[in-house]
Amino acid sequence: MLKRAFFVIFFIVISLNSGYAKEKVFIDNWDIQQYRGQLGQWKLIGSKKILRYYAKKYKVTLSRISKLKGGRLLNEEYVFIPFSKEYLKELAAKGIKRNFVYKSKSEYIWPVEGIDRITSAFGMRWGTFHNGVDLPKRKGTPVIAAMDGKVISASYSGGYGNSIYVECRNNFYTRYSHNSVMLVKKGDYIRKGQIIAFLGSTGNSTGNHLHFEIRYKNIPLNPLDFLPPKKELYYGNKNIGKK
Repeated sequence: MLKRAFFVIFFIVISLNSGYAKEKVFIDNWDIQQYRGQLGQWKLIGSKKILRYYAKKYKVTLSRISKLKGGRLLNEEYVFIPFSKEYLKELAAKGIKRNFVYKSKSEYIWPVEGIDRITSAFGMRWGTFHNGVDLPKRKGTPVIAAMDGKVISASYSGGYGNSIYVECRNNFYTRYSHNSVMLVKKGDYIRKGQIIAFLGSTGNSTGNHLHFEIRYKNIPLNPLDFLPPKKELYYGNKNIGKK
């Protein structure tokens, strides 16, 4: 336990004291999302007719959509539809845009917005070690990348359910589990603030929530030591928030 505590403290210090320069981090919303460096929207596509409809609406070619997607269209799946420059100008004229925050490269953001409580903390739980924190929200809530990185896996992973595992900078890793829908795939590079999944209750789960982990190599760390502090964050009836 002392060895684990040493690693936790040591790498928290490294994380918080590296990369001080702040950069603008855009946060995806329902109107504008990003994927592979392009702006657009994820849409549930059930037919080529619907695909053509969105291509026309967003003034983009089918070949551009196909190049981003890769592979043939399945019966029903989420497809990223990029916006044309013309459509982006129309959105800007209407005042539709993404919010942003200033963060350094080493700073994490919350993977689910509006969290004011957790349902399971990092540490011992039911006789086993819980490697992350559980963030409850309703099914379909966007799951946001807490840190830049490369997707190592995006698949159904037993008790984790639909789980996305990401390699970040300096041997850190993040895991996002129990998703109802995964929008990214193995090999994708994701940006902090990007919507990567929709929250759910797949795998060994008793309700809709995101199981979120931060690891150094294969050592699990408490995500609350890395995520921005909240003045009000409840675990049961106790406020565990920090100023």
